[in-house]
Amino acid sequence: MIEVKNLDYTYPCGHGLKKLSITIRSGEFIGLIGPNGSGKSTFLKNLYRELEPDEGSIVLAQKELSTYSYRESALLMGVLSQHHECAYDYTVYEMVEMGRTPYRESSHDPVRNAKIEFALKQVGIESLCEKSFSALSGGEKQRVLLARAIAQDTPILLLDEPTNHLDIYYQIQVFQLVKSLGKTVIAAIHDLNIASMYCDRLYVMNEGKIIQEGSVEEVITQEMIQKIFHVPSLIVPHPQTKKPAVIYLEERENV
Repeated sequence: MIEVKNLDYTYPCGHGLKKLSITIRSGEFIGLIGPNGSGKSTFLKNLYRELEPDEGSIVLAQKELSTYSYRESALLMGVLSQHHECAYDYTVYEMVEMGRTPYRESSHDPVRNAKIEFALKQVGIESLCEKSFSALSGGEKQRVLLARAIAQDTPILLLDEPTNHLDIYYQIQVFQLVKSLGKTVIAAIHDLNIASMYCDRLYVMNEGKIIQEGSVEEVITQEMIQKIFHVPSLIVPHPQTKKPAVIYLEERENV
């Protein structure tokens, strides 16, 4: 379980997180939704320790996150961030095998190599193994980084807009794959229909605060979309899943 209490973080510009509290149960698929700049990425960065909170606590497996070593954190949480930059010209295989670094395994360890091969196969990038990571398209890089997170084989996955640069086919494939792994997942998601299809619960963020939480049925409403995104919409049951599906409407000015 992950328990976050009264988390504060402030950037030099003044934006950040304000008294944010969340409790996430093991095995849940949690979606963070909200407009750009609402704090979704900042919250995830505090979880995976790229940023350090000003105040508040993050408790992971009944232990304060700050008391874990970075290696211990990496054995619990895999991360897919928005950024693809890499300082060196690694191959795709080398990028994916980095997911096994926290385990300190021999390169000949059969478990290590099986985990890497599983990740490559699941994401469908076996044919890219010898290619330079820096030469890939944005979508291919995103899939490689997802494979690295899968190879890391942690109980928790933190995903910051995991379908950036991906076409519709791969967007669906990524979420189906992540859901099938049965891990605790916290994902920042822009596509409300994707969030509705795959998430167990949603947290709506705005201006660094959690302003609403609940099941997809409770959260994805015309009122929420109008209030948070300032867009008129129609909510209908998905023909297969019966979950809320969002149809966006044009705003019509009075003439």
